[in-house]
Amino acid sequence: MQDQWRDWPAKADLYAAAGIRECWRFDMNGECLHPRLQGFRLEQGDYVALPVAGEGGELTIRSEVLDLDFRWCSERLQVQDPSTGRVYQSAENVRELRALEEAAERGDRAVAARAEETRQMIAEVMAKCDAVLGVPAGNGRIARSADLFAASGGSV
Repeated sequence: MQDQWRDWPAKADLYAAAGIRECWRFDMNGECLHPRLQGFRLEQGDYVALPVAGEGGELTIRSEVLDLDFRWCSERLQVQDPSTGRVYQSAENVRELRALEEAAERGDRAVAARAEETRQMIAEVMAKCDAVLGVPAGNGRIARSADLFAASGGSV
């Protein structure tokens, strides 16, 4: 398993040459990377590890570029807005939105309101990612990917 990370130095050099301000590594099973969640910031042409808060089962790393916290918590990777405390779990949010929209079609007003809140939450994260990538509003690669993900029923 450790072999899957052997190309990291070469990739890091390519990312640095391209000016990618932050990059991330994540090992879902915790078999190869310790800690399993790692973030790096580009400083003077080299990547420097971002500080990790917590240990073992709960880790948090702040993305300075996105102004979001990436968290490994309860055996899940989460993204949290530190200013609002809102936790984004994209695949789960897309599935939740689909279920809420179906319930809203059946006429449940409270569910329709929750569906709209979830839709707005997903749109906020996508817009933030597109802004960081420098993609003009409405042309977001991230947003189009989310649309494709949702169209697939939340699975790929």
